Amino acid sequence: MKSTFLITVILLLSVQLRLNNGVNTDRSFAAYITVNELLGSTPRAPEKNDSIATGHKELKKAPANTVKKEKLKKNKRGKWQNKLSSANQSNLQLHKRVSQPGIFTAKGAVQFDFDQHELRDIEAFNQVMHIADQLLFDSTQRVSIAGYTDNIGSNYYNDSLSSRRAENIKDYLVELGVNESQIHLSFNGMADPVSDNAGESGRAENRRVEFVLFAAG
Repeated sequence: MKSTFLITVILLLSVQLRLNNGVNTDRSFAAYITVNELLGSTPRAPEKNDSIATGHKELKKAPANTVKKEKLKKNKRGKWQNKLSSANQSNLQLHKRVSQPGIFTAKGAVQFDFDQHELRDIEAFNQVMHIADQLLFDSTQRVSIAGYTDNIGSNYYNDSLSSRRAENIKDYLVELGVNESQIHLSFNGMADPVSDNAGESGRAENRRVEFVLFAAG
């Protein structure tokens, strides 16, 4: 009997809801309460962020611990950059000093395509091989490698690009058998251009890695 009565009530409520097309949320919820009271369960009122009220969930703010992690990452990156900058400045000073006449035994440069850090042709690779031969032949020789870029892009990006160019030359030398202790590496981004950056030909000359051979001591 009880189950028959409940089914009858539910059917009547269903008919009533269909007849009242366009009813608001409060009346729908009243029907929801009536059915649940009959079934012996406790209804829960719709909350503000439920889909029944707004059609979507509200966006939540990023957790506080996520913000803290981002700040820690920035602080660590800043400390690493400061340490790198100190070593780089020391090697740049060395590069300028050994580039003076009467100090270096040989010097040269290889150019790069725009926004690239790989050697672009066999001629550039032959220059690197020539430097490697001299370092392998005389272990007292050292080489200072300095990477540069043109003036297109931000300072941060060009510092990174000039570093990758210099690292690429160093990797070639090491693969050819040169001892890492013979290599001094530095990068200087868009600073110290050897040509005018106003034109493409000048920018092409500035996209370079310089190498200077000198005797240790």
